[in-house]
Amino acid sequence: MAIKSKKELSFDNKKTEMVIYSRPGYGKTTLALSAPKPLLIDFEDGIGRVEACYHDTTMQAEPTLPQNQKFASFMNDLENEDLSDYDTIIVDTVGKVLELLQPIVIAENSQNSQKDGKTLSLKGYGALAEKFKEFRIFLKGLNKNIIWLAHANEQTDNEIVKVRLLIPGSTRETLLKDVDLCAYLELQGKERVLNFTPTERFDAK
Repeated sequence: MAIKSKKELSFDNKKTEMVIYSRPGYGKTTLALSAPKPLLIDFEDGIGRVEACYHDTTMQAEPTLPQNQKFASFMNDLENEDLSDYDTIIVDTVGKVLELLQPIVIAENSQNSQKDGKTLSLKGYGALAEKFKEFRIFLKGLNKNIIWLAHANEQTDNEIVKVRLLIPGSTRETLLKDVDLCAYLELQGKERVLNFTPTERFDAK
């Protein structure tokens, strides 16, 4: 470790990790695809909802692949494909990643589920957070910019509508704490606006 003066500090090669979230249909994916040299990891199978003029390189699972095998399929491609042409990895969406990880977590330890064998137990949510953390560490190891897309959840508190990331368990707080930027995408009139400053109404960073 070395002490550096402010003149010696350099962030030229720093990769950015950020979250963009909004209600469905507000253009999260389209916006993310404007990032430098993007690769869209389409866990939602949603590229078809993006206007064709905004399409870019996309990774999708085979339509006939069982749900419990899709995450492994994405990981296999990420580990074995040449990603040197891409500067930005877009994950669409965090919620879908967690949904695909859930049966994996349950299969690894029966204590991670409730009696029905499908619903996560409290211990299971902890295991899910750890599994998602492993995925984040893997992606960060690719040395790319990372954009996590997520849906918004609206809650009414004392007649104030508050907007939060629709991500279960401790994963939401961890992601908010760790990323460089978090932006809430909303409509103001006919304009789409990205909010990076947190307010009582929504999470941002």
